[in-house]
Amino acid sequence: MNVSPLREFFPEVPPTSWELMDRYCDLLDTEGRRAGLIGFDSPAIPEQVARSLLVLRVTETPQLLIDVGSGAGLPGVPLAIAGTTVVLVEPRQRAQAFLELVRRELQLDFEVSATTAEQVGRGLLREAAQVVVARALARTGVALELCSPLCVPGGSIVLTAGPETEAAGPAVLEELGLGGAEIVDVPGPENIHQFFHIVQKVRTVGEDYPRRQGLAQRKPLS
Repeated sequence: MNVSPLREFFPEVPPTSWELMDRYCDLLDTEGRRAGLIGFDSPAIPEQVARSLLVLRVTETPQLLIDVGSGAGLPGVPLAIAGTTVVLVEPRQRAQAFLELVRRELQLDFEVSATTAEQVGRGLLREAAQVVVARALARTGVALELCSPLCVPGGSIVLTAGPETEAAGPAVLEELGLGGAEIVDVPGPENIHQFFHIVQKVRTVGEDYPRRQGLAQRKPLS
């Protein structure tokens, strides 16, 4: 699968990375589809890679980026191929197996954390990443509760969004040590527009967060 049309739009991606990007797309279209991890058609795969790489346009190069609920590896794997140090947090076994296959086949240097966001947020990765990303993880307040404990104060949380995405309220942001939230429209190649909900981490989050597994979804902050 050919992603070469993206090269001119993303000069920040090393030229040697594009062959690996092609191979990742092929794995998405075969093994990822077989595992039920993608629901979009084959022609849309390069677009999904482009949407992932647009994260580079809204963040400074981090020492560590964590992708929460990585699934088939979007956006984390394209960002890893582009040279970012990445940890992919993914609790589902079939998705873990696919991500491990991608790592072996492409000889990439990323880590797959085979656990939940709640567990990893209370472990060694607590407040470890300068950038935390999530794609289609949960409604905004839930996603922020799962991502904030992983983000270092001074870092950023980047959630994929749409033009109708509801921003988290001030009380939720305050509770999670967050501030400076905005939804931005980032233009991509061939009339692609990717919205991101970007939230700054301004202080250490309390030890009560993340709450135990599933509680954020059942009783979201409001």
